[in-house]
Amino acid sequence: MISFELTEEQKLAQSMVQELASSTLRPAAREADNREAIPASILEEIWASGIVQSQASIDDSAGPSAILNALLLEELAVADASFAIAAAAPIGFLSAIAAQGSAAQKKNLLPLFAGDKYRCAGVAIMEPDFAFDVSTIRTTAVKTRD
Repeated sequence: MISFELTEEQKLAQSMVQELASSTLRPAAREADNREAIPASILEEIWASGIVQSQASIDDSAGPSAILNALLLEELAVADASFAIAAAAPIGFLSAIAAQGSAAQKKNLLPLFAGDKYRCAGVAIMEPDFAFDVSTIRTTAVKTRD
């Protein structure tokens, strides 16, 4: 039988992020919206939670959990969607490198996100039209002398 109950790890992580969202993020949301910028202190608080760094493992066996990511990002979004996006962008980048990067890319890029300071990153995908499937990308890069 399939169970939709959260694991103890998921419950603990969700509880930690709920506390961060209610105690720190939600009170800062209005000011961040008014200033049209996320304060560095908030980015550092999100980073200190370890959500992003958990994606930076070079060891493939310790891979990230899509369910846990969704739970934690949802809890961040309860406080403020822009705060969740600030965490989701580097998670997307790290997930792409971890899943599809070369050994050299993993070795060079993943450790950059294991530190104590917030690092911004993102993934951009460009195709000739808006109705494309990311699993069947048609655009390719062509190396030139430049």
